[in-house]
Amino acid sequence: MDVEAAKSDILETEDLLERALKLSGLVTALFAEQGYRLVVVGGSCRSSGR
Repeated sequence: MDVEAAKSDILETEDLLERALKLSGLVTALFAEQGYRLVVVGGSCRSSGR
């Protein structure tokens, strides 16, 4: 995953809702790479374990 490209895309996004969704997707993907499945609900994250 190209984190720098994802960060750049997020920073270039003007719509705050779209930016938040992209950021939560990036965080979810980064945790998934480490073996954690996150459930994003209403702006909060909870780990469902490994």
